[in-house]
Amino acid sequence: MKGTLLLIFLLIANFGVLYGQNTPSSNTFESHFELAKKYEGLSLYAESIDEINLAVQIAEKKGWKKKIVAASIFLAETKRKTGDYNEGIIILKNLQSSNQYPQLHVDKLGRMAALFHELHLPDNRQYDSVKYYLNTALALADKYDFQHEKAGLYNEIGYMIGHKDLDSCLFVLGEAARIFIATKDTQNYVVARTNMLRTYETVGDDLNTMATFNELNELVKGKKWYAAERELYVTISSFHNKKGDTVNANYWRLKSRESEILNIHSISSNRLNSFRAIYETEKYQNQIAQNQIELKKQKKKRNELFLYLTILLLISALVLLLLFRERKLKRTVGKANESYEMLLVESNHRIKNNLQMIISMLQYSSRDLKDEDSKAFKNMTGKIQTISALHKHLYIDVHNELVDLNGYFTAIIALYQDIASDKFRIEVDIDEVSIKSERIVYFGLIFNEMLSNTFEHGNGLEGNLEVNVKAVNNHYHFSYQDNSSFVDGEQNGTGITLIKQLVGRVKGIDFHLDGSIGKYEFYFQE
Repeated sequence: MKGTLLLIFLLIANFGVLYGQNTPSSNTFESHFELAKKYEGLSLYAESIDEINLAVQIAEKKGWKKKIVAASIFLAETKRKTGDYNEGIIILKNLQSSNQYPQLHVDKLGRMAALFHELHLPDNRQYDSVKYYLNTALALADKYDFQHEKAGLYNEIGYMIGHKDLDSCLFVLGEAARIFIATKDTQNYVVARTNMLRTYETVGDDLNTMATFNELNELVKGKKWYAAERELYVTISSFHNKKGDTVNANYWRLKSRESEILNIHSISSNRLNSFRAIYETEKYQNQIAQNQIELKKQKKKRNELFLYLTILLLISALVLLLLFRERKLKRTVGKANESYEMLLVESNHRIKNNLQMIISMLQYSSRDLKDEDSKAFKNMTGKIQTISALHKHLYIDVHNELVDLNGYFTAIIALYQDIASDKFRIEVDIDEVSIKSERIVYFGLIFNEMLSNTFEHGNGLEGNLEVNVKAVNNHYHFSYQDNSSFVDGEQNGTGITLIKQLVGRVKGIDFHLDGSIGKYEFYFQE
């Protein structure tokens, strides 16, 4: 019984976390900082600044000086990218405690140099300011032996000097390249050496130009350093153009464009992945915020729901205890098998009933909600009913390692009979196919989401809906058609996105949506 009480305590504690009684991880310094970096990588600077400001506020409240410095440096760099140079400089100048953290202080000085480099100051004040901050940062990096920072600073100094002092420019760029290659940072080595190549090409040093190009061209082969490739090929194209060699000039110009296209494609892919991660994060945060708002508005209903769910958790705990005790008591093979089947029936039956209890509670809680909120509750209820239909099959047939897909879909269709008109018919043609019980629920959610989309868009009032699952070679072809039409925006909506994700869960392939006739298709294996 002590074990049972401990289990109940843990379940109730988890319930408290679910309903926001503990601080969610999405409100931590790290979560805001990471989200700011993702936004910055997508060039969504306003959103990035909002997130990093939240991170700074948390760090200031907690008294985390080092995190304040790191976040403020990132904020200043973001301000530079948006053109707010003066504001970025003010942010960095206010970081009086940055010298306590040498590596961050070097980074701060480098960002100060970058900000002053963007300003258009009269006389030599701009050049002098950039030079001061870069040299100060370089001295500090040399003192603490920050090799990677030293290489980056040398590269910036070489870029700043440019044509003002070619010998010094080549020297510092050479130092940057030497350190990069010593630290096995080949990509940045190529960047530094390309800056040297550009200098050789500018002064007409043909011998060093070709030697440097041949070296770097070998290094970038087979890599995905498209931006570095582009700069390399643009420079050598300019070299050949000056020599009157239009054939080679045009060839390398085309190569540079190929690299530019590949770079754009790579950036787009990275942005897509970042958008997906941001979407999931924001979706999670919005769900938490929505739950918290709803709980504050309906305190009485929350207490009632808490009571019901606590009872449900107690029942579930008792079911788990029953399963454990029965399996422990039955030692012989025959009795153990008989008891196991009986317990599976009891467990799935009770789970089905418990899910029905949750559905009833959700329907009770949603009676006073607005239409838009009620619609979300109904959508949630439909998904729970889909899982409940599965457990109904599982407790009827104790030998349920495999579940008949046709029977499961038929049970789901029955759930929609009350809201469908007499003129609407669902035609089902499914080959004999059985799916493992732990996987069948995803097929049910896919079918439920498609039916929900059909009725949500008003296409379930009349007409025919066709569902077909046919064996094709070593796969099964799934087809769903409701003869509706989707506009472009709907094809990228939340419902379609969820269907695509669920198809991925069942390892479906070749998913296709024909928006003109409302037809979904994909292939899967048993």
